[in-house]
Amino acid sequence: MNFKRYLVPVVLLIVIFFATDYVLVRTIRNYYLAILEAQLTSIGQIYSHSLAKGGEAYLLINDLLEEKLLGAGKTVASQLNGISDTALESLADMLGVDEILVYNPEGVIEYATNPRHIGWQTHPGHPTYDFLTGDAETFVGDVRLDSVTHEYYKYGYVRAYNGYIIQVGEQADDVHRALGRCPGRDVRTGRPWPPRF
Repeated sequence: MNFKRYLVPVVLLIVIFFATDYVLVRTIRNYYLAILEAQLTSIGQIYSHSLAKGGEAYLLINDLLEEKLLGAGKTVASQLNGISDTALESLADMLGVDEILVYNPEGVIEYATNPRHIGWQTHPGHPTYDFLTGDAETFVGDVRLDSVTHEYYKYGYVRAYNGYIIQVGEQADDVHRALGRCPGRDVRTGRPWPPRF
């Protein structure tokens, strides 16, 4: 009989203990899950903001690089009278570009910072030919393989007053460094950089 008198209060205390424990554990768990969710949301927003700013920076640097190529091309176009390969090399150094090519109206390279290019003629399907036969005054293309040196360049084109075409190039390694891509991969596509053909 003495046992029954204590059984109900002990069972009641155990039930109250487990109920309180359950509610307490559940409340603490929900509290920490809410904190974790808030932190992950914050990290996601920061990462998203960083990606957006990185994309904006990429576009800005690319625009500046294109302006540099076109500015150099316009400078060379204004200096075409009495131009020589030596003068082109000096201009390339002064303007901070890797390559300058001067095409005559027939699409043949007459002057170049790299003598291997002299005499090379553009042909249908080539970006220079498309620019030569088009109406645009300026154009900047994507990074591509040079037809003579088989190295990757980003080229800008400027049409001179006399029908000549000025092609100014920046090596892909310099473009890669300026645009801040991950070594070995194009961050936009995930493909190897520079592309392999």
